Amino acid sequence: METDNLLQKEQDSIQQRNYSDLNRDSSTQLEHQNIPDNHSDTSTARRARDESLHKRILIIAAVIYMMMFLALLIVFAAVEPFRVWYIDLIYQLKENNIQAYVTVFFVGLICLIVGIPIFIIETMIGYIVKPLIYGILLIVAFKMTGLSITFLLGRYIFRDKLRALIQDNEYLEAFSDHASEHPFKIAFFLRVITIFPPILQDYGMGIMKITYKQFFLPVLLSIIIFAIFYAYIGKSIKNIYDNYNSPKKGEEAYKDLAINLLFILFTIIVISYFVKQVQKRLEAAKEETISQVSREEDQHREREIF
Repeated sequence: METDNLLQKEQDSIQQRNYSDLNRDSSTQLEHQNIPDNHSDTSTARRARDESLHKRILIIAAVIYMMMFLALLIVFAAVEPFRVWYIDLIYQLKENNIQAYVTVFFVGLICLIVGIPIFIIETMIGYIVKPLIYGILLIVAFKMTGLSITFLLGRYIFRDKLRALIQDNEYLEAFSDHASEHPFKIAFFLRVITIFPPILQDYGMGIMKITYKQFFLPVLLSIIIFAIFYAYIGKSIKNIYDNYNSPKKGEEAYKDLAINLLFILFTIIVISYFVKQVQKRLEAAKEETISQVSREEDQHREREIF
């Protein structure tokens, strides 16, 4: 009888240990299952935060640029020496004066380095400079020089600050990682569309995982495309103005006016469509990179747990 009791106690003890082990294993499995979900929630929250921050940055940048433009208009209207200098510069550009070309070159260069939008300068060049090829070459010269300087400054002077900014933003980090695999595409896309404030894109290119050689060709190509675009817009505005004030009347004048208006409209539609397609591809590349980073982080956390 005593033997039976001992055996029964031993079986009960073994069964209790098995239940305990089973409960512990189940608890561990539940913890393992919850970890990826928690990480996924954290990643989603971080992405939402980055998207919100990105939108706020763009809004703030737009407000700053608008204030710069208004300040320029106020200075032009209120400061007579500046107004006289500007008008004199326009007359010199019309005469293809070398000194005027050099002045515009450095004005455009400084605007690029400090982050002031230059589309007004580009359009003005197309409006004034003849022949048009001179204006296009002038735009390409100061833009390529300015963007090369911002690339080098971003890489060697502001590298640490820019890298800290990228590491805190999943949106920016995705482009940096994707640039190592597709340097031409990323460099070209980031010059064609504006998804960050222009000054951040200009300097941020310096810490992307691309060399200056990989940076040069796609950026030059994008500059040429938009130099032609803005210069032609300026030239078309000039043609419209000339036709409006022309002594020509009747069908010929209206025909010239219609051609120039249609050209401007067609160009804007084509550029807008092209930019939209580029933006879709860039967004797809960004999502792919972010998903890859999230998967790698999940795998790393799982290896640490097991």
